[in-house]
Parts: sequence; structure tokens; C-alpha cells
Amino acid sequence: MTRRLFTVLAVLLASASCAPLQFIGVRFVYKRAPLPESQIFRGISYEPATGSPKQRLDLYVPAPASRPWPAVVFIHGGSWTSGDRALEVGGADVYGNIGRFLAQHGFGTAVISYRLIPDVDWRTQAEDVAKAVRWVRDNAPKYGALDNALVLMGHSSGAQLAARAALDPQLLPRAGVPVSAIRGLIAVSGAGYDLTDEETYRLGDDDDPAFYAARFQRRADDVDWREAGSVLPLLSTAAKRPPALVIYAGGETKALQRQSQLFVEALTRAGQKPTVIVAPGLSHSRIVPTLSRDDRAAGTAVLMFLRSLVEP
Repeated sequence: MTRRLFTVLAVLLASASCAPLQFIGVRFVYKRAPLPESQIFRGISYEPATGSPKQRLDLYVPAPASRPWPAVVFIHGGSWTSGDRALEVGGADVYGNIGRFLAQHGFGTAVISYRLIPDVDWRTQAEDVAKAVRWVRDNAPKYGALDNALVLMGHSSGAQLAARAALDPQLLPRAGVPVSAIRGLIAVSGAGYDLTDEETYRLGDDDDPAFYAARFQRRADDVDWREAGSVLPLLSTAAKRPPALVIYAGGETKALQRQSQLFVEALTRAGQKPTVIVAPGLSHSRIVPTLSRDDRAAGTAVLMFLRSLVEP
């Protein structure tokens, strides 16, 4: 094991359970998806004015002869405080592989980075996501994407950011993206959908109020941070509720499973019929590499869901 891997694991293991997290064992689930380098465009800045290396994305596109495709925007996890689109664990580029896998199957994908807490607050992170979505909406059609056919996808804290972008009636429009452009939402092992839920804190190991307060209570007078930071209240004001696929791991903590279950229940009450997949035998981190495998439940579900959005 290289020194680099030890360093990455040390950072991840110091994070709470909704980080890109304890990636021990991930390498054994990882299966590299091939894609020609000519179909990969790396390090694209979606906010050139700042020059921040965190405000960049990598775009993975299907073969030129492919039919027009919906564009997936993938948002990595990391407890809102860590992570990057180019993360590697033991040589496994777990997020880039998702981009290659989906492009291989005909769905162009932008894997994005965004600025992290404490350098910015959670609201600014959501704005970074919206700016990345704007870039994809404006530019992906040049590579063969359908116009106004975006699917937001994320893991852990990235799933929370994806859900916020999909449901907040103001976030994307402020960035210049109509809510009608969002064709679907894929939320994988999300954290922090409902920060007001006391049962989640009772069940949690390190998912406790202090952990989330450090990320969402950015000012001493920010007394309503639990409500403001939660995604579920947005369902009552959403201008559009896109079709949703909710995936979580059967082996992750009960607290994290509860957050996905609460999201599914809230979507159902709002009149949605979300597709729900519980991936057996996986942890919160080991589910990530299965998203880029068509022989595992999570990856198969993602492909089926994307195809359902474009096929009659």
C-alpha cells in the first residue's frame, strides 16, 4: 500500500460516517470502466472568474455516433468538508469511473468538484453546484447532449446537494437554469435530508447535532440551521419534483438508512413514486464503486432509471 493511500485513508477515517468515508475494501469492489481518452474532457472551469481548482468538472461523453443523451451531473460526497472529483483510493478513481461507465452506456456525465467547508459555507456550496449545472446545460449539447435534459446524481453529502438543487425553487433559476431542465434525480446514501429528525441523532454513531452544527450553523445567531439546511421542507415549495431514484446500502448505519427512508416517505407524501433500491452487503463507502458496475444492484438500477427517462 502506497504512502499516498495511507494518507487518503487517514483523512477519510478521521471524517464522520457521511464522508467519502472509510474506503477500506473499495478496491475489491471496483471494476474499471473503459472509455477512450478522446471522450474525456478534464479540468473544465465552470466559474472561470475565480480560478478555483474546486470549481471545475470532468466531462465524459459517449461515442460520437451515439444518439443524443441526457447529461448526468455527479456530485461527490465528503461530509461537505472533503472530497474531490479526482479522488483515488489504491488506484481506484471511484468517481471518474462513474463518469466513464455512464458514458460507455450512452449517458454523458459531468463529475464536478465544489468548494468545501470551512473555506465556504453550505449555501455557497449549493451555489457552486448550481453554477456547474448551468455550465453543463449551456455546453453539453455541443458534445451531443439533449437540450434541457439534466439528471442530478450524488452520493452522501453530494446526494443532499443534488436533492437541494433539484427541489429548491430558487437555486437553479438564480444561476440561469430553469427547473424544467431537470429530468431526474439519483440520490445515493444521502445524509442530512432532514436535520430536524431527533431519531436520526439517537440512532447515529457520529451523526449527531454537533457534527451537523459544525457544517450548517455558520453563525452564532443561526438558530434555525436545522430547518434551513434540510432538504425535505423544499418539497412543499418545489416548482417541479423530478422523478427520483433513491439508493442506499443495507450495511450502512441505521442513522443514514433512516435519512434515505425519510426522504422516500417525504417524496411519496408529495405525490411522487420514487424508485427505491437497497443494495445488500454494502457499506456507505463500498456502494460507490458498484455505481459503475452493471452486474451490481446499484449500477443496474442507475442504468435502468436513466433509460426510463428517455425511452418511451
